[in-house]
Amino acid sequence: MAKKGQQVQLQAELNTDEEWEKFLAKDGLLVIDVYSDWCGPCSGMAANLKKIKLDQGGDLLQLAIAKSDNIEQLSRFRGRSEPTWLFVSKGKKVNLLFGCNAPQLTRLILEELKNEEQAVSGEKPREYVSEITDLDEIEIQRHEAAEAIVRAAREKEEAKREKEFHERKVAECNNILENLSHLGTILIFPSGRDRYHDALDDLLKEASVIATQTEKVNMTEEKLEQMLYFQEMQEEEDYLFDEYSLYDLYNNQCLIIVVKPSHGAEIEDMDQLLLEIIYGPTMKPPGSEDCPYRKMLSEAVDEESGEPIKLTGIWAPSIACVKATILRMFFPKLASSYEIPEPEPEPEHLAVVFDTRKIRDALHVMSQWPDQVMHYGFFSKEDPHDTELIAKSVQRLDKASYREKRTFQEKLIIQLSKKKSECVLAFAQIGPSYISPNPQEGAKECQLFFPDDYAESLTEEEQVFMEEIEMEAEAVEEETKVEEERESEEQEIEEEMWEEGIEEELDFDMFDF
Repeated sequence: MAKKGQQVQLQAELNTDEEWEKFLAKDGLLVIDVYSDWCGPCSGMAANLKKIKLDQGGDLLQLAIAKSDNIEQLSRFRGRSEPTWLFVSKGKKVNLLFGCNAPQLTRLILEELKNEEQAVSGEKPREYVSEITDLDEIEIQRHEAAEAIVRAAREKEEAKREKEFHERKVAECNNILENLSHLGTILIFPSGRDRYHDALDDLLKEASVIATQTEKVNMTEEKLEQMLYFQEMQEEEDYLFDEYSLYDLYNNQCLIIVVKPSHGAEIEDMDQLLLEIIYGPTMKPPGSEDCPYRKMLSEAVDEESGEPIKLTGIWAPSIACVKATILRMFFPKLASSYEIPEPEPEPEHLAVVFDTRKIRDALHVMSQWPDQVMHYGFFSKEDPHDTELIAKSVQRLDKASYREKRTFQEKLIIQLSKKKSECVLAFAQIGPSYISPNPQEGAKECQLFFPDDYAESLTEEEQVFMEEIEMEAEAVEEETKVEEERESEEQEIEEEMWEEGIEEELDFDMFDF
């Protein structure tokens, strides 16, 4: 029994696996507030728990707070801010509740106390128990919902990347074609290298076309896939290759020839002209009977079946963007100056959360590192799975249209680049309520807070994003300056008063014999 005047501890504090195991061995119903170190336990429920303990629970109800960071069986709850209530009896989980709904928690404790009394008396043994580490039904549902969100976000991001990749490739090809449209390209397969002069030279000469560069290429599947990107997108199957010709292409050296109009010649469409030269009037395989394409087909035998086969000897692209791709890939000296540089990959980033009382400090630091702040916004909660966007700027937070959403407990959440460690340190020194433990978690959290359409759906706000930060920071800085001046004046007044007081005491002491 506690001594008179000594406060009785309502909830046992569990910080280690040893303390956890020892507490689980206790009799009765154990109600445990599981928390993460960064956010602390749910202290707001203490009064309700005390009332239940004193009025109805007695010795049958044991209460505790458990820090999940250091307890292995609670590892799945680490990093969370949502209150988690774990109900345990005889070392087994009997129930689980998330949130800080006082009436709901009270009802569940009373219900489980009744079940515990019946189990202890033998009246009704517990039917539904599970291991502490087993996922509860609500956890499974949440996990599946979170996975679905992440999966959808990943698919959306992949689609976005593919779209951006395609648009960049199209723009790059158009840039090359705009400057090198007079050039043409011809692929000579390994099986046709010893015969292409006889089949092609005279026709090129008659058409006022000359070879300007030749490149020996060890073709790979990856290179060919890149080369035929636009051909395959348009499903031009007539211009694709059979498996035997591909085997020949991958295992032997081929030639790629760049041609141009001979001196003084004017050719309106080089690509169309080459297709006519190689395939004849049809301008596609298998071409007319006496065209170079047919003349350069090589006869061979399938080693497995013994069936006769024919190997392709020559090919020309039917799509201008394929020609541009060939020039870019195999003739960089010609095309490199017209390429579009690949965009920088998105930097690794973290989610940084501040309580509203830290807004001023955060805005000040944001103004110092504007290029490191990727996104920011005000949200109802810091839990990315259970939150709502309130506003995207301080000004909008105070607008009438946003006030109905306000709880005045909003969180300022920043997607912060991890590229500069001194920037991350500057934000960390302010004292965020949460910061992603690593870039992997940061990417997942920021994807939920700031999805791909975050900027698109708030285009106007995004345009003035950094301007607002700078304006807000300037206002904060001015307020801070005024406050510092006021404090300085007060300090000076206090010092003057203190000095005057000392002088009065000295004068008084002079007459105090």
